[in-house]
Amino acid sequence: MACLGHPIVSLHSLSRSVANSQCWRPKLSGGAPPLRSRWRMDLSPSTSVASSAAAACAGTTTSSSSSTSFSPRCTGHSRMPMARSQQARWSSVITAASALAACAVGRRQASASKWRARPSMLMARHDARSRSSLGMRRSGFSSSPSETRSSVASAREPVRPGKVSAVLPVAPEIERPAYMLPGVCVDQETGMYKHDFLNVIEVKTPDQIAAMRVACALAREALEVAGRAVAAGVTTDQIDAAVHEFIVSRGAYPSPLGYMGFPKSVCCSVNDVLAHGIPDDRPLQDGDILNVDVTVFIGGHHGDTSSMFVVGSKPDPAALHLCKAGQRAMMAGIEVCKPGADFREIGMRIQDVSDAAGLHISELFVGHGIGSYFHGAPGVIPFENDEYQGTMLPGMTFTVEPILVEHTKLEASHRIWDDKWTYQTLTNARSAQFEHTVLITDDGHEILTGPSVDYLTLAGLRR
Repeated sequence: MACLGHPIVSLHSLSRSVANSQCWRPKLSGGAPPLRSRWRMDLSPSTSVASSAAAACAGTTTSSSSSTSFSPRCTGHSRMPMARSQQARWSSVITAASALAACAVGRRQASASKWRARPSMLMARHDARSRSSLGMRRSGFSSSPSETRSSVASAREPVRPGKVSAVLPVAPEIERPAYMLPGVCVDQETGMYKHDFLNVIEVKTPDQIAAMRVACALAREALEVAGRAVAAGVTTDQIDAAVHEFIVSRGAYPSPLGYMGFPKSVCCSVNDVLAHGIPDDRPLQDGDILNVDVTVFIGGHHGDTSSMFVVGSKPDPAALHLCKAGQRAMMAGIEVCKPGADFREIGMRIQDVSDAAGLHISELFVGHGIGSYFHGAPGVIPFENDEYQGTMLPGMTFTVEPILVEHTKLEASHRIWDDKWTYQTLTNARSAQFEHTVLITDDGHEILTGPSVDYLTLAGLRR
C-alpha cells in the first residue's frame, strides 16, 4: 500500500529528516508534490537580491517583516519613479535568477557526482524527458515506437464511485496492529499513528526477519487468491470479501482495514484509478485492468505486495504494454538493492524503464519502510531524484512500488474522490502498479513477497 501526500503522510519530509538527522514534522497536502529540489525565495524592499541568493546558496535565509513573495513586479514601496523602479527590480530579478540557477546546477551536479558517476547528468536527462513530453506526448503520440495513443481511452468510460458495503468482521482473538488498539498515540495533524521508525530506518534482527518472511509469504498467497477471483461481472467488493476471508482464516489481520479509516481489507484500483481504490459494487468489465494491493499483519509484522490483473483474455495492446512495463520497472528498481547501494538508484533504474516505454511515473506516491509498522522510513522514491536518504544495510526492509501512467503528466491531472482515498487521472489515462517487499541481505537482496503472481497466466494470456 503506497504512501502518498493525503490521506497518508507524504514521506518527502520524512526523507529529508533522515538525511539531515532532524525531527520529522509530518505535513498534509492535497497530493504529495514532486520530490525534486525546488527553489523559493522571499524578497523585501530593504533586502538585497544578490545577498538573498548568496544566503540561499549557503543554506541560510534572510527575513523581513515586510517581505513579499519573489515576483518581478513593482510593489509601490520604492520612492523611485515607476519606470526606474521597475527597471531596477527587473535587473535584481535577473541577478537573483542567475545566481540561483548557477547555485542549483552546481549543487545538483555535485550531489549526482558524489553518489554515482553517470554518463549524463540529472539535468540533461530531465531536459530530454521534458522535450519528449512537450513534443510527442502532448501531441497524442508516445515516445515508444510500438505504441501510439489509441481511441480506447476516449471510448472507455472513467471509473465512477459505486456503493461500498459494510465493514467485514474480524474475530476478536486475531492480533491487531498497533493502530487498531485503544489508546494508541495519533498525530493530531496527520491522523497517522506514531511509532519509533517514522524518521529512522530500522535494521531488523534475525527474529524480526523471520516474522517478516511469514507475513510476506501470506500476503503473496492472499494476492494469488485475489487474482483467481478476477473475472468479468465480478465486483471488487467480492474480491475484497474473498481475500478477507482467506486472511482471517489463517489467523492474520488485513492491514488496510481500519487504517486511518480505510473501510476495506484490500485496495482495488481499476483502469484510471491510480491507487487506494475502495472496493465497491462496480462489476468488472472485459478489458479492464486493475491493481489489487494486499497487506497482512501476523506475528507482529506486516507483509505488503500488489499486482496488476487483466479482466478477460483480450486486453488492448496498450494495456498489456502498460502492465508489462510496470512490472519491468519494479524489478529493475529491486535489482540494484544491496548493501551499500544508494536508495536513489532505485528511482534511477525505474526511470530508465519508464522512459524507454514512453510512460510517466506517478510522483504522488512512494514506497516505504515496513515491519511491525505499516509505513515508515525510508520513503522509496520511484523516479529519478536527488533526495539523499543514506545507503542500504543488511536487515532493512522496504517496498518498491512504482506507478506508471500512460500518456499524461500526472501531477497536473488527477482528482481525489470524496472518500479521501481514491486518486484518479483526469484524462482517463490508465495506470499500472506492482509491489514487492524487499529485504537487504549480506550479499544482495531477497524478495520477501516473491515470486511475482503470474497475472498473464491467470488471464489466459500465457499458455
